[in-house]
Amino acid sequence: MSYIPSIASTQRTPPLFKYSNLFCFFSETLVKTKFYRIIKLYKFVFYKLILLFRIKFKIMNDLIEVSKYLLPLIVLLIAVLLILKHFSNNELTKQKYVTIQGNNKLITPIRLQAYERIILLLERIKPDAMSLRLQKQNLSAKQMQILLLGTVRKEFNHNLSQQLYVSNEAWQIIVNAKEQITRLINLTATGLEKDSNSSEFIRAFIETYNEFEQKPIEMAIYAIKKEALMFFGM
Repeated sequence: MSYIPSIASTQRTPPLFKYSNLFCFFSETLVKTKFYRIIKLYKFVFYKLILLFRIKFKIMNDLIEVSKYLLPLIVLLIAVLLILKHFSNNELTKQKYVTIQGNNKLITPIRLQAYERIILLLERIKPDAMSLRLQKQNLSAKQMQILLLGTVRKEFNHNLSQQLYVSNEAWQIIVNAKEQITRLINLTATGLEKDSNSSEFIRAFIETYNEFEQKPIEMAIYAIKKEALMFFGM
């Protein structure tokens, strides 16, 4: 009996189908390998994040523990610094007060003398006071004008240093008074005849000054006295 092969046994697998199976096998293996690596990578990253979180959490706990002891020390240090600053400011204020008191003991007599000299200056350049002091029968009006101007200038320049001991406002009042007396002398000279003598000049000079409603010398003396009283607390 002869062997007759069946159709199934004699049928061969097509090459294309065989290669397709092989390709599928390798594809599945590759996909499984990549998936495994991705899972492994994610797992590694996850563990690293957990480790990092634990480290940070531990650092935060350590910082909290340190701050429990450090914060009271900082507060105590700030309190000590504030107390020291307060005592330092008090000491500086006390030293400044002592210095001012010492300076006042030295300056007060000098300032009082300055007020006295300024009032004396103003009294000496009053028209009637200068006229009594300088009146001479043998002088012309022009000569008397020059003599009076020179006297005012000399008296004022002799007391220039007194401005160190009075306020700027008070000194400006003194300067204004001196300037007004100077202008009054020149104004008096322009209103007289050329041949007028010193007596006529003096009379016109005093009369013109007395016509002032607010006399500059008296106003300056009043301002100096007021400032002196304020300085000495009177």
